[in-house]
Amino acid sequence: MMALLPLLVLAFAAGIALADKFSFSYRGLLLLLLAALAAGIIIPNKKKHAAAVLLLLFLGQGMLAYQLAERALKQPLAPLWNVEAEYLGYVQDVLSSNAEKIQFDFYLEEAVLSGQQRLPVGALIRVSVYRSSFRPFYGQPLKLHGVIKAAPGQRNPGGFNYADYLETKNVSGVMTAAPRQITVLTGNKGKPLMTFFARVRAKALALLQRFLPPEEAQLAAGFIFGQTENITEELLTAYQRLGLAHLLAVSGLHVGFVTSLILFLFMRLGRPLLSYSAAALFILVYVFLTGGQPPVWRAALTALITLAAKQYGRESEGLQTLSLAALLLLYFRPLWLFSLSFQLSFAAAAGILLLAPRLQASLKWCPQFLASPLSVSMAALLGVLPLQAAHFGYFSFYTIPLNLLCVPVVGLVVMLGLLGILVGLVSAVLAAPIITMTLPLLLLLTRLPPFCLRLPAAALYLSAVHPLWWLLYGMVLLLLLTKDKVRLQTGKKLLLLLLLGCLLYAASLPCTFPRQLTVTFLDVGQGLAVHISTPAGQHLLVDAGGGNFAAGEQVVLPYLRAKGVSSLAAVILTHPHDDHYGGLPAVLSALPVQLFLSNGEEDNAAAFSDLLAILEERDIACSSVSAGYRLIIDNVEIKVLSPPAQRFSGTADDVNNSSLVLSLSYGDFSLLLTGDAESAALNELIKKYQGRLRADVLQVPHHGSRNALSAALLRAAAARAAVISVGSNPFGHPHAETLRLLAENKLAVYRTDLHGAITIVSDGKKWTIAAYTAP
Repeated sequence: MMALLPLLVLAFAAGIALADKFSFSYRGLLLLLLAALAAGIIIPNKKKHAAAVLLLLFLGQGMLAYQLAERALKQPLAPLWNVEAEYLGYVQDVLSSNAEKIQFDFYLEEAVLSGQQRLPVGALIRVSVYRSSFRPFYGQPLKLHGVIKAAPGQRNPGGFNYADYLETKNVSGVMTAAPRQITVLTGNKGKPLMTFFARVRAKALALLQRFLPPEEAQLAAGFIFGQTENITEELLTAYQRLGLAHLLAVSGLHVGFVTSLILFLFMRLGRPLLSYSAAALFILVYVFLTGGQPPVWRAALTALITLAAKQYGRESEGLQTLSLAALLLLYFRPLWLFSLSFQLSFAAAAGILLLAPRLQASLKWCPQFLASPLSVSMAALLGVLPLQAAHFGYFSFYTIPLNLLCVPVVGLVVMLGLLGILVGLVSAVLAAPIITMTLPLLLLLTRLPPFCLRLPAAALYLSAVHPLWWLLYGMVLLLLLTKDKVRLQTGKKLLLLLLLGCLLYAASLPCTFPRQLTVTFLDVGQGLAVHISTPAGQHLLVDAGGGNFAAGEQVVLPYLRAKGVSSLAAVILTHPHDDHYGGLPAVLSALPVQLFLSNGEEDNAAAFSDLLAILEERDIACSSVSAGYRLIIDNVEIKVLSPPAQRFSGTADDVNNSSLVLSLSYGDFSLLLTGDAESAALNELIKKYQGRLRADVLQVPHHGSRNALSAALLRAAAARAAVISVGSNPFGHPHAETLRLLAENKLAVYRTDLHGAITIVSDGKKWTIAAYTAP
């Protein structure tokens, strides 16, 4: 049975994955389970048949577990979607709390509907509050007035699915509340034990902030408790791109440090039972102090099983222990299967268990003290590489040497920090020297990664990897795992090498491109980002969003990676507003770019200075363009229609009116990109290009503002479809007058805030337009 356990876990996980993709009735699943049980009773002595039945049984159980978890998550809020009401409950978890944004998970106990009808609920929602002095804490009872909405799903190809992410956190919906919509009630509704852990965590964080500089205190909180929300973006990016992010996610490494510290302190008493019991107790305390995320639970369960085995004088088998931990976690939390932290944690652990011994055997030339950590780092990297490439899109050659250096340093920080915190719960004076001892280590850990990220080839951008490469990668790992068990004859070895060579050749062949133009308006919130793919596979980008979030990192690069884009023939910036250029630094840093075009104007903001510095650093050819400029790539022509060489001045908004207005044409198809041009520029355009502004598709200027679109422009363009690139904003975009004009002229209207990414495809004659999501 134990030898079969890893396969049973895989079957259970496969059942969860299948139920996520396909719909199965409860009756069908119950019939499957009953059939499997009956078959197991009928053929108990046939081992292979019994194993097959058992696998089928676990497959069905996984499917059933998923459906029950989905039902428990979504059913309580079913009558409350988009209903304005009063909601009573308490704060479950505080995610961020600063002057700009407060975000917390709220356990919703009861809803008070119109007419004072009370409805018991019992669900978790995520609440966001902006610019408020309100500071929530665990267990704080609140009354919220607002509307619960479903979290947004995936809005762009390759994009982040926020709804799926929240499901792995057991969060059913979202709410944005104004400070006036929050009423603080008296008392504390938190569970006593969890309230105790929340207070201990708050006191621990206060101790770190008291005895360490701000940046180092925030990093120490990341290492010890996995709290990363206050770590600077520069430092967090360095850790992510250099393969060090696992140090900031409490996992097996950290639980190992805690276990080592407790065993070191208690083993001196000469009582193994007391030592193992103390270690088990502290492991559980540490799990709850850190918030109980999938990686720490995985590590805690494997550590507890190992300690229990030692207590009874037995050795635990690593793969079986890991499988049992996975089965327990997925049984109680099936949706964790889709959590990236869960996947990375188990992939790294499996890589270490399966590959590290074989890699260490191959490092006989290396000193023993270095061979062991080197093989562990290499094995973990090989285990997580496919996930890292798919989700982060970067690879660093510095990952292994940096891990060899940083892992033991982080270990000292965790152990000294925890020791200082334990002492500090009794006396802050006695804790001061212990916590201060971590400062030199933390200074190294705050300075080294950003420095290394600036070195050549520190973080290599990876576009979408061909599936055949991953098949080849899996076959190589399989050969590495089975080389001692499977002895192949020379002929079979040659055939295998030939197969690998064919796969390698097939994966390296260039793709054949359909002779079509593809234009995609990405959903970057309140901003603009347009990707243009020419018929021969060249790629251009017009703007890259920005504004109040990192559109380049979070939207544009994941999209380009999913589309297999490894370079850009040209990047065009329409005008220097941050909701148009904010995402460009990330794109220009990651991808080779041949040409950068703009209207030549600049912004005084630091972010625009960063953009200029990257252009200079990467030696990208730059040109300032105006009306009359033409760019032709693969029979796709882009003409600049505005602004004129003499820029606009004295208008309502000179920066917007000086925005580049582009006409894109391919064969009989044409598209008019208006950027943020407003009435002054567009009226001049209509006069200058009388009868020559016709376009099949019109990008509605300035996100649909009132002062941009006019009936005259609609008549001049005679478009059949319009695209509005817009997001949540305080300006009232798109304006009701703009929408009325579009409706009166019978244009098909596509909005990125309602439809997600919008893609236009044309062969030069016919064209189609499609939305990524349904409104």
